[in-house]
Amino acid sequence: MPSRRTHANDIRFSDKLEHSSTHSVNLSPRGEQREPNDLKELLQALICILTCLKGMHEIKPKPIMYRDVRWPNIIRHYDGYQRFILIDFDNATFSPADEPLEEFSESGHAPEMLIKKHNYKVDIWGVGNLIGSCNVTGIPPELLSFSTNLCKHNPNNRPTTSVALDQAKNMFREWFPNDDWLERIETA
Repeated sequence: MPSRRTHANDIRFSDKLEHSSTHSVNLSPRGEQREPNDLKELLQALICILTCLKGMHEIKPKPIMYRDVRWPNIIRHYDGYQRFILIDFDNATFSPADEPLEEFSESGHAPEMLIKKHNYKVDIWGVGNLIGSCNVTGIPPELLSFSTNLCKHNPNNRPTTSVALDQAKNMFREWFPNDDWLERIETA
């Protein structure tokens, strides 16, 4: 079966250029800047962001890495179902990158990104950091372990985006078995 080439315009759960002029740029969709309130919203955010990153990381011949996965760069959008959208692609680039980003904070970014050549695994670290930096209380040990696995110091020991996405979806199905949100976003 021939593989389908992924293009930047095909990436789900990211903002898209709607219109531009010499004075403005309009992106869609629009949403509100708000972190998840509970475990269900946290898992929904992780699934949306991992879906977006998976599409970026699978672009051939040069994958794109986002490099700044943090809550200020995620908006919540609702149009019949809730979804979380990755915005602000100012620091995105092709993977791997040869130059470190010394101006980024140590607490919010993968350690290797600040000191050496790095690849798309910095985005995996960022997703793991979302769990630890959110305001959701009572996070189950399984999700905390997932976060630790995503934030491993050695990038080669972090899972791929595809593996992490499958794990997040499995947790959602296990903890919210009667919720059809996951099926609705997969067919949207």
